Amino acid sequence: MPGYGGTQLLPRYVGTGAAKYLILSGEMITAQEAYGLGLVEKVCSTETLMQEVDELAKKISSNGHFAVKACKRAINVGTQLSLDDALKLELEIYDKVARSADAEEGIAAFLEKRAPSFEEG
Repeated sequence: MPGYGGTQLLPRYVGTGAAKYLILSGEMITAQEAYGLGLVEKVCSTETLMQEVDELAKKISSNGHFAVKACKRAINVGTQLSLDDALKLELEIYDKVARSADAEEGIAAFLEKRAPSFEEG
């Protein structure tokens, strides 16, 4: 039997039927099957793994740090709330991001066709 939340977390990620199948059968699944179930976001070869990780890290870090933190908070906290409360939380967080210097910089950079220089963290 899976412990440490395995019987509670897996059904929330993949649905009850898939979780029961995986847990009760003990069947191992491939990376492609895990991708199909939504357990992983991307599948790549061992040879390209670090390149893929570096590219994703560069993509994320090129965005405004303030906005990235805000998105992570909205997702991490919001998914634990009712939808109504989560939408209220998102609005509060969004308002702070939209009024930030980074938001102004992002718009200016877009209009001036240049890379943004974000400051807030």
